Amino acid sequence: MQFRLLHRILLISLIIFFTSCVTKKKYAQLEKSKKESIQSRDQEIVKIKAVNDSLQIELAKRDSAVLALKTRSVDLESKNEKAKSSAKRGGALPKGTEYERKSQFLYNFAAYIEWPVIYNGTDFVVGVAGDKDVIEKIQKTLSDKKVGGKKIKIEKYNKVTNYHIVYITSASSDDFQTIKSELKKNKTVIITDDDVLIGSGAHISFIDDDEKIKYTINKPSIEKIGLKVSMELMRFSE
Repeated sequence: MQFRLLHRILLISLIIFFTSCVTKKKYAQLEKSKKESIQSRDQEIVKIKAVNDSLQIELAKRDSAVLALKTRSVDLESKNEKAKSSAKRGGALPKGTEYERKSQFLYNFAAYIEWPVIYNGTDFVVGVAGDKDVIEKIQKTLSDKKVGGKKIKIEKYNKVTNYHIVYITSASSDDFQTIKSELKKNKTVIITDDDVLIGSGAHISFIDDDEKIKYTINKPSIEKIGLKVSMELMRFSE
């Protein structure tokens, strides 16, 4: 009886022992598999991160290239606008030739406008707001000209003199509003190099087109200050 009991206890112990060994082995295998799975996952994460970083770098390069192209496009557009503006302002003509031709136009403007009695002085006075060399060029070109029997006098513009004509060159376009304000009480014809100013109070503006110099006249604006423009002058206005 006791032998059988001992035999059963021994058998149960062996079963528990072998079962325990198998469980530990399976547990070790599971742990190993888990570690391998974690390592594999970590490796995939590293790979994905590397790919993502690479994509970020490529996107940054692309954005940089796009920005560079946009900047270059803006620069080219700006240069193109400046070139157009330069051509419009007589960029195709040498400065001396440009103002020599414009001087002839100034003479025609003076000759074909009817001036009031208030200007019954001995000289026909033209004030020029511009560089010294431009003023000298106009003086030289018109030195022997007369308007209505009066000698044309060209001088650097000042706000004191009562002028027949004030010519604001491109170099002094920024002073247009100030000069216009200083002349508001006078019957003075304002001529500019910037045709945009024809809508801001200029009476006559030059339009430079390559080697041709044209002009536009704001007839209502001239008549508003009490002067009359001949049809001959209006005929060639743009």
